[in-house]
Amino acid sequence: MLTQSDIAILCKPFETSDHEFNRTYTYVREGAITSRIEQIDPSWSWQVLSVTQRDQQCVVHGRLTISGVNRDGVGQATIEKGSNGRDANEAEKSATTDAMKRAARLFGVGRYLLDSDEFVGDKAAKYAALEKWLAGVVASAYMSRAEFINGCNSLGIEVAKIPDALKARNLHTIQGDDKYEKMLNGLKMPLPQETPVSPFRQRFQAADDNLAIAALNAALEATT
Repeated sequence: MLTQSDIAILCKPFETSDHEFNRTYTYVREGAITSRIEQIDPSWSWQVLSVTQRDQQCVVHGRLTISGVNRDGVGQATIEKGSNGRDANEAEKSATTDAMKRAARLFGVGRYLLDSDEFVGDKAAKYAALEKWLAGVVASAYMSRAEFINGCNSLGIEVAKIPDALKARNLHTIQGDDKYEKMLNGLKMPLPQETPVSPFRQRFQAADDNLAIAALNAALEATT
């Protein structure tokens, strides 16, 4: 059985480096998907139910099981024949991976990419654009500007003094700022059981540090 916390973890956006591109489309790498699933259920399973060929397409129907919950996915890949007449591109393997990823998306894994932009340019340009887009996704998923300001106020942090210290710093290097650390750690700190937990704090407790950092940075930009 899956809990709401499990679903929140499955639905979390991945790191920029966990993505790959095929033309203008963006995908999550297979290894990142399986690692995410293992956080919820180390005994998860994937079963291929059928493999069929339609013209030059290999079609795979499979079933992904996480914590006893099943989701089916159907994937396909074009069959390319070599000079010897054999499958030259492992179409069945590609279709199986496609089916597994589609089944995982029904659990929420990588679903945010359904609304992604089309990233163009060379590989570096695509990853730069993706990182910027993901920061916005994370910010909208974990906080609003008002929630951020209220969170700062609740921790005694003066919002107006934060942006100047952080504006020019990289997402992955701003953790050393004392006020920033206080904000991040304060939001992730467990509260007594009887204390009401705001949606703002709940979202941060479900986030890993890198995602929380991206969200905070995006919110900081919104305050300036």
